[in-house]
Amino acid sequence: MINTYHYTEDSYEQTVLDLFREMDYEVLHGPDVDAETGRDLTDATIPGKLREAMLRINGTEKTAAVDEAIRKVHEQFSQPLIQANVQLTDWLQNGLDVTFKTTEGNLKSDHVRLIDIDEKSLTINNTFQVISVH
Repeated sequence: MINTYHYTEDSYEQTVLDLFREMDYEVLHGPDVDAETGRDLTDATIPGKLREAMLRINGTEKTAAVDEAIRKVHEQFSQPLIQANVQLTDWLQNGLDVTFKTTEGNLKSDHVRLIDIDEKSLTINNTFQVISVH
C-alpha cells in the first residue's frame, strides 16, 4: 500500500497551531517575538511576559519572590529534560517556595504561583500563547 500522506515539519506545526487556536490560544510568530524581545531559543518563556503575569497573579509586593521564582524556572532549562519537565509540572500545579534577599539584606521565604488555577480568574490572570517556529 502506498503512503499518500506527505507531512512536513511545517504542515505538522500548522496542524498543532490550529489545535491551539481552537483552544483560544494566541499564536505568535516566532521570529517576530525573537526580534522584539531578544529571546534566546533555549528559553521556553517570553522575556518580560512571565514576570508580568506572575506579578499580576502574586501581587507586586512579591516582586523579589517572583524574580527568584523566574530564576529557578530558567535554571530548569539546563537540567535533563525529564527531570525538568517533572519539576516544572509540579510548579505549574502547586506553585513554588523561594528564598530571596530583601532590600534590607535579610533572607525571606515566600510561596509564588506560576499560573492562576482558580477557575473564576483562570482566563483573567493567565495569558495563553504559543509561538510558531517559522
